[in-house]
Amino acid sequence: MQQLSIQTFIVCVTVTVKLTFGRVFAITNRNITTKTAMDDSNKGEKKNLQIGMTIESISDFNLKQSNFKASISLLMVVEKSGRPPGSVIVKHDQYLYPFSDLQFTGNKVQPKDAYRLIISASDGTTSTRSKLILIFLSFRF
Repeated sequence: MQQLSIQTFIVCVTVTVKLTFGRVFAITNRNITTKTAMDDSNKGEKKNLQIGMTIESISDFNLKQSNFKASISLLMVVEKSGRPPGSVIVKHDQYLYPFSDLQFTGNKVQPKDAYRLIISASDGTTSTRSKLILIFLSFRF
């Protein structure tokens, strides 16, 4: 029987998260930063959006049933958001501008925290970090 370490498994698996901002689809992969443009529904202009994803842990790993759970962290940064500097705490399902158009697609994504922080800097960027649990079924090597 072949043994597989978690480190090897994380290198082999590509985790993809698809986000919808209005009509823009942004796809990010494991430990990769994606940069795309999003339509600002409030102002009718395009804004640069950067998404970075990190796999924090793997749990409930079951080779016989071919499933596992991955805990990930998504960092999203919008340039020139127009929000005043400061921070606000919102419920995970409450999306505040410029993240009001954000939707996580897929039925196997669960929020890990009930609340999240939205930070607006003086240079015009706004960022938020979401911690999610992804459930993977029937993976293959």
